[in-house]
Amino acid sequence: MRTNTGISLFVLLMAVVGVAISGYLTSVHYADVALVCSSDGVVDCHSVLTSSYAEVAGMPWSIGGIAWFGVSGALAATALLRRPEPEWLQPAQAAWGFIGVLTVVYLIGVEVLAVDRICLWCTAMHALILLTFLLNLLRRPEDEEDDEAGASTTQPRAQHLTL
Repeated sequence: MRTNTGISLFVLLMAVVGVAISGYLTSVHYADVALVCSSDGVVDCHSVLTSSYAEVAGMPWSIGGIAWFGVSGALAATALLRRPEPEWLQPAQAAWGFIGVLTVVYLIGVEVLAVDRICLWCTAMHALILLTFLLNLLRRPEDEEDDEAGASTTQPRAQHLTL
């Protein structure tokens, strides 16, 4: 298995987990049921997710998480399915990841500075977003020669001479 394929599969898996966590937090928000999380001390998901910072335009941040992880998963699936890989894909993944990281920095600031509590579910999503960004930065777009059956990057490529 090529390294890029492994990275893309892992990013796709993280996107699925991110959508699941975001979906769980969204359902808890609208069902108004208790979270599976500590509610005492510094780790207090309930305080974070019911604070005045927990919504944007009346929607919980977790809906944005569903969208972010959905797009991230779609980009990873594109990297797995399209051969040769489109030139725009890796820069799009890096840009999308950067948007996610900026959002994470803001949300961590809100948790630590404004709410004075940490949500473990949110922290899990923040870690997934950061790891997705880093992996997409490390991923090298494959070219057509890398994609040919049996092609190996360790074998020298034939050189064409022109007269």
